[in-house]
Amino acid sequence: MKSIVIIITVVGFALASCNDSGEKVHIKTVKGQTAQNQEKKVIANTQLNLEISGMSCEKGCGGTIRKALKQTGGVDRVSYDFVEGRETQIAKISLDSNKVDLEKVKKVISALNENQFTTGKSEWNSIR
Repeated sequence: MKSIVIIITVVGFALASCNDSGEKVHIKTVKGQTAQNQEKKVIANTQLNLEISGMSCEKGCGGTIRKALKQTGGVDRVSYDFVEGRETQIAKISLDSNKVDLEKVKKVISALNENQFTTGKSEWNSIR
């Protein structure tokens, strides 16, 4: 007997944008798939350090940016050197440079939250 797996997702306060715009977040679920097999593993070969302005918090803004970048299919990890009150934050992005380039990363970030974020200086470092 085959069983059908239905993923039930609960949207919590942590997924809300820190600008408190009241927007609802919709997450697509797929019958028969687990969260683990919905994403393909990215083998990062480059570390990109990118300045980002417009972030008011690490959890909400950072999470929004992280989610959008991972959806490109070329980003493995995103972490931040975040200091409360600092105008420009640093995103540390591990990516596969064969799948996503600097222009794509900048385009994705600057399109979020009605152009809330702007990108600045960047630094590329090979991981291997």
